Amino acid sequence: MISILLFPLKLLLMTAEKVKEEADRELYDVGVIQRKLLMLEVRHENGELADDEFEQQYSQWLCRYEEAREKERHAWTDWIECTSD
Repeated sequence: MISILLFPLKLLLMTAEKVKEEADRELYDVGVIQRKLLMLEVRHENGELADDEFEQQYSQWLCRYEEAREKERHAWTDWIECTSD
């Protein structure tokens, strides 16, 4: 009986976890970040972005890129450690 009452809460938590995973994938996907950096460069070269705005946005995306690469390295390290046991 209690498990039936807790089902909506469990479903909500599972949904929240899936949303978080998808957001992380979007925020830290190296390919997405590389495309954003490239688009920023193109917009800057076409005169659509001022130098200061370009530098600010480029710096933010570059930091995110470095974080994403670090996450990838950790994921591979964790995977290698798990499979070597």
